Amino acid sequence: MPMRCALYARVSTEEQAERFGLGAQITELREYARRKGYVARAEWELIDDGYLGGDLDRPALSRLRELVRQNGIDVVLVHDPDRLARKLSHQIIIAEEFEQARVRLEFVTTPTEDTPEGRMFLNLKGVFAEYEKEKIRERTLRGRRQKARQGYIVGGRTPFGYRYLGKLESELGRYVIHPEEAELVRLIFRWLVEEGLSIRGIVTRLNQLGYRPQRSSRWGKSSVQRILSNPAYAGTSYYNRRERALPRHPRAAEIRRNKKTALRPRPAGDWIPISVPPIIESPLFERAQEQLRRNAEMSSGRNTKYFYLLRALMRCGVCGRKFVGVPSHGRRYYRCQGRDRLSDINHCKVGLLQADCIEDFVWETVVSILRDPTLLSQKLERHCNELAIGGMDLSSEVARLQQSLALVERKEARTLDAYIDESLQLPVLKAKLEELAKQKSDLVNALQKAKDEQSAHNEEVARGHRIAGFCRLALRGIGNLDMEGRQRLLRSVIDEIRVTGRELEIKGILPGQVRALGPDPTKSGSHPMVAVNSPQRQDVMAAGGGNLDGALGVK
Repeated sequence: MPMRCALYARVSTEEQAERFGLGAQITELREYARRKGYVARAEWELIDDGYLGGDLDRPALSRLRELVRQNGIDVVLVHDPDRLARKLSHQIIIAEEFEQARVRLEFVTTPTEDTPEGRMFLNLKGVFAEYEKEKIRERTLRGRRQKARQGYIVGGRTPFGYRYLGKLESELGRYVIHPEEAELVRLIFRWLVEEGLSIRGIVTRLNQLGYRPQRSSRWGKSSVQRILSNPAYAGTSYYNRRERALPRHPRAAEIRRNKKTALRPRPAGDWIPISVPPIIESPLFERAQEQLRRNAEMSSGRNTKYFYLLRALMRCGVCGRKFVGVPSHGRRYYRCQGRDRLSDINHCKVGLLQADCIEDFVWETVVSILRDPTLLSQKLERHCNELAIGGMDLSSEVARLQQSLALVERKEARTLDAYIDESLQLPVLKAKLEELAKQKSDLVNALQKAKDEQSAHNEEVARGHRIAGFCRLALRGIGNLDMEGRQRLLRSVIDEIRVTGRELEIKGILPGQVRALGPDPTKSGSHPMVAVNSPQRQDVMAAGGGNLDGALGVK
């Protein structure tokens, strides 16, 4: 009875133009089967086109292994051992599977006699195939790193807002800005920084307004997260930031390692910076990263049963830990995370704060300041005057550096002309050129730093105007806000509420005045807690007006 035979062929993307063409493999396999007298049906010709040999998770190979397990065939023909797998360990795994199922494995290019010599030769072929694969991989990675050091983009997904120019455009690899998408990127960053939207809120707004990403019909959180955290939008892309982590699986050798493996960050010193056209300015990107960190803090400690208006805003002035919301006997309290009765180390003594009282106090304080246009306008006017003086100084510094740089460039050009004249003293001119090059480099760096400071200053000026407009808008509907609306307003104007013994300090973007708050939560007496205006920031907001005896509870 003729032996049933399956033919397996594979070619990777890199090998498609080389000697392992699929057509040549199938032709030789059919001829080999005909000479041996094997029966090879068309449905038993299994082909993996464009799959790497170091990956065991290949569609045709999986069907072949399933066919072997079902005893549907008697022989498997493969052109060469490295067509079956590049790794010797993978070859051994597959060969053992076939042997247990009593299916013969034969190769056109390699003798497969079941003798010590035949098995040794087969294993040696696998060793050399794996060695060749690793050498190719090492040369490829080395070439990519060198290309990145020269300032060219190497592989990876092109970020939204850019288009990649490569070999098809006679380029070695660079990004160009896509105007329409770049404008949407700027809009996403402004929504985060200026309006304080969460990533979920940005995704909702993008989909509601009908914007579409590159590769999908709707936006998702991961897509927006990648945009907001990608430094390429500020002008610097990085190559070699991550490396693939080996799978932590007891049968790691049997699962794929080329795809769907975990990525872990490399040390920052291994990153290779590549300059790309910026879509946003560096100060805006840094503010976006700070806002992302703040949003993450705001989302931590969420209590689904009880609503805490000041969640993630309060911090202990004694131990530095955050205050969290805790229910007790049906009432809501705020408690310092350091107040853990199970811990004897650095146990914080700051008492519990009654949530209703502290929330009413902070809300009334903010509303009273928002409703005082004189106080707000004076603060903003003073702040704008200070910014104007600083802006004049920065403009003068930028102009001075530009003039100095132009002077050095003229000197460099004259010296270079003299250097070309061989009748002059070349060593002296060479030293002069090196000195001018150093001066030029220092001036370029100083000029860039001054321009960055000027950009940050301009952003601060615009921020002051946005604050005034925001406060005017907030007052119009402040009486109709629900608790979530109040929470969003407070997070927009408050950076932190620090509780220190008898003092409550509210830091934010609004001015204010001193206000008595009630008894010290760490004691049972009636000493008032006082809010203090701190000079640590220009935009500090302290509580203002009134007395709330007994506002804070002790527990």
